[in-house]
Amino acid sequence: FYIGGVQVARGYLNRPDLTAERFVPDPFSADADARLYRTEDLGRWRADGTLEYLGRRDFQVKIRGHRIELGEIEACLRAHAGVGDAVVVARGSGSEDGNALAAYVVTDRNGAGPEDGSFKVDAQALQDHAVRHLPSWMAPSAYVLMEAFPLTASGKLDRRALPSPDEAAYVRQIYEAPQGTVEETLALIWSQLLGVERVGRHDNFFDLGGHSLLAVLMVSRLREALGKEVPLAKLFARPTVIAFANALNDQDRLLDRGITVFRAEGNKPPLFLFQEPSGEVIYGFELTRHIDADIPVYGLKNPSDVNTPLLTIEAMAAHFLTSIKMVQPKGPYYIAGWSFGGLLAYEVAVQLIGNDDQVAFLGLLDINCPRSFETVSSEEDYLRRILEDKHVLLHLAAIAERRGIPIALDDIESLLHQYEVRKYISRMYACTHAMHQYHVQPIPVPMHLFAAIEDTESSQTGGWETVISKEHIHVVPVPGNHWTMMDPPNISCLGTSLSKALNNQEQRVYTQGRSYEPLVTIQKGQAGQIPVFCIPGAGGNVAGFAPLANALGESCPIYGLQPRGLDGQRVPHASVRAASRCYLEAIRTVCPDGPVHLLGHSFGGWIAFQIALELLELGCPAESLTLIDSEAPKQHGDRVSEYTRTKVVTKLIEIYEQAGECSLGMEPAELAQLDAERQIGRLHESLLQHGLMPARSKSQDLQGVVRSFGTALRTKYQPARPYPGRTGLILMSNPKLPESSNAKSIANSVEAWRLWAPELLSWHGPGNHMTALKHPHVRHLSKWIMSNFQGQVGASE
Repeated sequence: FYIGGVQVARGYLNRPDLTAERFVPDPFSADADARLYRTEDLGRWRADGTLEYLGRRDFQVKIRGHRIELGEIEACLRAHAGVGDAVVVARGSGSEDGNALAAYVVTDRNGAGPEDGSFKVDAQALQDHAVRHLPSWMAPSAYVLMEAFPLTASGKLDRRALPSPDEAAYVRQIYEAPQGTVEETLALIWSQLLGVERVGRHDNFFDLGGHSLLAVLMVSRLREALGKEVPLAKLFARPTVIAFANALNDQDRLLDRGITVFRAEGNKPPLFLFQEPSGEVIYGFELTRHIDADIPVYGLKNPSDVNTPLLTIEAMAAHFLTSIKMVQPKGPYYIAGWSFGGLLAYEVAVQLIGNDDQVAFLGLLDINCPRSFETVSSEEDYLRRILEDKHVLLHLAAIAERRGIPIALDDIESLLHQYEVRKYISRMYACTHAMHQYHVQPIPVPMHLFAAIEDTESSQTGGWETVISKEHIHVVPVPGNHWTMMDPPNISCLGTSLSKALNNQEQRVYTQGRSYEPLVTIQKGQAGQIPVFCIPGAGGNVAGFAPLANALGESCPIYGLQPRGLDGQRVPHASVRAASRCYLEAIRTVCPDGPVHLLGHSFGGWIAFQIALELLELGCPAESLTLIDSEAPKQHGDRVSEYTRTKVVTKLIEIYEQAGECSLGMEPAELAQLDAERQIGRLHESLLQHGLMPARSKSQDLQGVVRSFGTALRTKYQPARPYPGRTGLILMSNPKLPESSNAKSIANSVEAWRLWAPELLSWHGPGNHMTALKHPHVRHLSKWIMSNFQGQVGASE
């Protein structure tokens, strides 16, 4: 075949020899300079006028977009010590993407044979040789071993007589039958597509002759068989049956956690999007199409099968944080959310910072900073109010359509009583209630606020300047209103703006910062004495250990580890392990190799316990571990304890009442009517009246205490293993409970702690949870603690 006409190039650049070989004079043109291009394809005219294509003259073929010289592959195979001759052909459907390379090999009869062990010639050995010397697309899929090649009557190679590859021609792993429904389904589909009789769980799709076109067909059939979307990239990353099945099961595991994979492919860190008030994250499907294709995108929502839905933003964020870690164990993290999802993204950033993780990007898609308190009407009134908004109705219609729920937008009464729709609206009501119970706290992370220009001025910061300084709020105007910003064509502009912000090369990574130093010297003590490191309870201050230090004696070196965030400026530690890492680093500045005594009060007992475990791992076990009225970690369950800000303040009031052995006269019903600022103000006023805070103190001084206390209350902790060292447990009575109830509670606590500390020694100490560390009870407490330090405490007392 020759090609002529104006489309023919003038030749090969800087290759006159190749130009002369392929570009020849055109005898059919009146132009003396006209050329024909010789394609090296062979063909013939048939008697009926049909043009028949016979193949390549030079045995050059095109496989999946790559022009391949078959002779180059043959030369490579002939270089193998056990190969006498080799022929490579393209077999398949005829289209370039339907072809696969098959190699036919005659072993070297003059060389050593397989029987003497000097070399081995089989499909695996030949493929290993090929992939070492050739690009992956040039490595044959099948290797047929032959005694001799078939010849024509004239003695030339008869390529048409070469046999089709059998199973032995393919690289196969030791056969192991597929296990489970997913593996069995994969093996069946691969067998049908690849024409292989039996597929094992370790067989490779591409080694069996698979290619990109067949991969697309495979994904389509798998979608029909399993009813799930499968990203094609997963097959290329995990091409064996077992690995691909595990990838699909991992995807199911993500779905069980409420994680939607909008796009798994990409080389940049993933972006996590959070649910809006209906509990769905469907806006992510369309938005992902307009976000930089190199950025993976995941959606996060509460799982649909949760029996008891989470009701606070803090608890939802803690759940989502665990989900994020399943996808991306380490930062830096990129997070964003639309509407209510913006608040979830904000609280997730709070908790990431609290865990000392890195946050690189926080995007809030049209969400104002919520007022700290707003009365929420009844659910029925709320439903009727929002259903008067056509944008809400259209949004519900979009959700319903995706879920296959038929709804009539012109019949609101019917809509109110339709179970599926009512369920979504109820979620919206619950999220609105949670939003108005959420107390927004400052974090050291600048944020991007993508503000819908039809709802607000582009310069407006949405009230966030009350939490974050204006210079750290980057307002990005986007077209549309709160609802239509997620509709075409506005969503395209949003995606472009979001991508630009995400790809900002000057983007910093934000963490808590290094200015915080937890170590406080309570008393220096004498040289040579083992130091004591004391950790206060939730919202507590190391100053509370001063009476204990005095009672233990001046010779004892005593240090306190001050919780982060009491100043109201820094984010408190959001996990026991984050706090223990920080405290352990401080401890080792004083005692790099030990020994040390560890003492923790209440929540501080958990941190002391974790530090003891970590010291054991480092080969520097603690001399002793003392826990003062600390609740035992729970063994099972990952549900976070839910505390609204009102419950947090109510619980803190109980602590102050035990400390002052008085009643502050504040009831939960009264607190529920106050916003966050007035709750703290009311508490401060009462503490002043009872002499529990200095007269010159201000209500702002309680901000950090309340925040730290609430963070600790919401923290869950389960040790990785029991602690084998000597552990002292001191438990106090609750003055509000009768003696019999206290006895039962103490016995239960000892039993629960013994699961984590088999060498536990316990004591029922004087005072209550707070007064035990004060005079006169601290004198008795110090004697037992000193005995535990010296290893002189006997069985439980």
